[in-house]
Amino acid sequence: MPHARLPEELRRQVVEDDPGDVQDLELVWQLLEAAAPRYEQQVADADETWRRLNGSLFGETPAQMPPVARAARPASPPARTQTRFKWPTMTAVGVLVTALMLVLFAMTPVRHAAPAGELLAVSLPDGSRVELNGGTTLSYDRGLGA
Repeated sequence: MPHARLPEELRRQVVEDDPGDVQDLELVWQLLEAAAPRYEQQVADADETWRRLNGSLFGETPAQMPPVARAARPASPPARTQTRFKWPTMTAVGVLVTALMLVLFAMTPVRHAAPAGELLAVSLPDGSRVELNGGTTLSYDRGLGA
């Protein structure tokens, strides 16, 4: 990057105020000049947008307006081909799946099996306790009130 020099009037004012700030200000000046091409393109795009807006407000059509030279823009990314679901649809699907899981859970019976040669103590939902002998099985419906 070529060395950007501060305009002489600005340099004199900085030297009068604080001579130590000249180098810092020259660095900022270089950065601003490096950003100028990007800034100029953004200004041109904004000017074109305002020109077209004013034309449409005052009855000119884009065909009647003279074209403004524009810099080449990078190609836009390809359009998405996925179908997007709206949030109410996804919420409804989530509620239905949750309800289905709860129904399946409630319909699945609870099973307790005592291994052969061992006793198994089981507490039932009504608060009673049952002891199962080895090799026996106890099953009951879970139900929604359990």
